[in-house]
Amino acid sequence: MFLDSFFDEHEPYPKEVRSQVIPNFLRAWDHFIGIDWNFDEFVIHHAPVPKQNRKFFAKYDDGIFVMKYLETWDPCVNMKLQFSSSYISDIRIQYISSMVFIQHNSSHYAKTTLSNHKAMLELKRPTGFQAPSSTLF
Repeated sequence: MFLDSFFDEHEPYPKEVRSQVIPNFLRAWDHFIGIDWNFDEFVIHHAPVPKQNRKFFAKYDDGIFVMKYLETWDPCVNMKLQFSSSYISDIRIQYISSMVFIQHNSSHYAKTTLSNHKAMLELKRPTGFQAPSSTLF
């Protein structure tokens, strides 16, 4: 199963990646696990997942897509109905907040920073974004 936030299955890049990833996975499986699972009978499948907007691509969005795929993936559910690329900034903030405000985090600086509304807006803005002076806090 491939969950790709950038490419469609029939594009050249994913075909090239599959040709390297699958044999390397099989070698690693044989080396570390050694149990025969008849992988030659498996079907390669590319799940229909939300894609990144190529025009407004942000180089750090890949990880957020992967985390959301892992959180919501179900083979019986169309993930395109679970979320879209337009939600990625908000999803990133949700992940940051849940990591910082977990009871085991003792970093008071991080908690104070995320409690600051202006700091949160800066985290959500794309790189190079300049707010009009009338909206600055």
